[in-house]
Amino acid sequence: MCYLFLIFLTGCVAGWVYEEIFYWATEGLLRNRGILYGPWLPVYGLGALGVYAMKPVKKNPLLLFLLCVAVTGVVEYIIGFAGIHLFGMRLWDYRGLFWNLDGIICFRSVVSFAVMGLAFHYLLEPAAERKICENKDKEKTKMKVKAFAAILAAILLFALTACGKTQTPATSDKTDSAAQQTEQQNDAETSANEDSPTHGDEASEDESVPGDAEEAPEEEPWQTALAEDLLEKYGVLPEYYEDLGDGIYQVYVEVGGKVVPFVTVDSATGDYHG
Repeated sequence: MCYLFLIFLTGCVAGWVYEEIFYWATEGLLRNRGILYGPWLPVYGLGALGVYAMKPVKKNPLLLFLLCVAVTGVVEYIIGFAGIHLFGMRLWDYRGLFWNLDGIICFRSVVSFAVMGLAFHYLLEPAAERKICENKDKEKTKMKVKAFAAILAAILLFALTACGKTQTPATSDKTDSAAQQTEQQNDAETSANEDSPTHGDEASEDESVPGDAEEAPEEEPWQTALAEDLLEKYGVLPEYYEDLGDGIYQVYVEVGGKVVPFVTVDSATGDYHG
């Protein structure tokens, strides 16, 4: 049981490291992935347990690969579906990628997870087993493994209890360049409206009617606070917000010339996570 729990925790950490490296390489940006404090992505821990359960077919690499694709795909879809429909959060977004299903799983994700599953069965676990067998004092080794697992479990428990407590700055403290940029944009729009020619009463009436292209909706305080916090911490600004219902919004930003989902924010509290 302790061994399985250690596999789960190792999967959580390894998945976090994998995503940090992947998105740093593709987006050029490092940020804490997931909804927990610290290097934890539980979806990878569950996937690691599913991959470990395929050990009986280890002698058939092709079958093992296909089963790893199926198991990790099912785990990822269930968790992604539950996040959207039960908690109003899109934890990741594969929409637009090759062979994606509801933006929750895609060809790239399940294949990469299956490759990691093969690495686990043929490289990592055998190395760990050899290390344990080489140690003459097996009882002492077991105690070390249990102690290590207990420490990781305590850290993970702290991450779970602290989940969702990251707050955006209070609106009274807004002094960043995000507010200055918004003000400059408003000034530019005002100047453009003043310089545009009018053609009689009909043109005046048309200008008096607000439209989406003429007048942008006024930002809510939580949007301004979020924009300032994202600019200060990550150097990005929101491009648009996708309403997920119940006051929850998926925030998209531009990274490397592409608009990608970045964080999910609760408009009532200002709490957000990525």
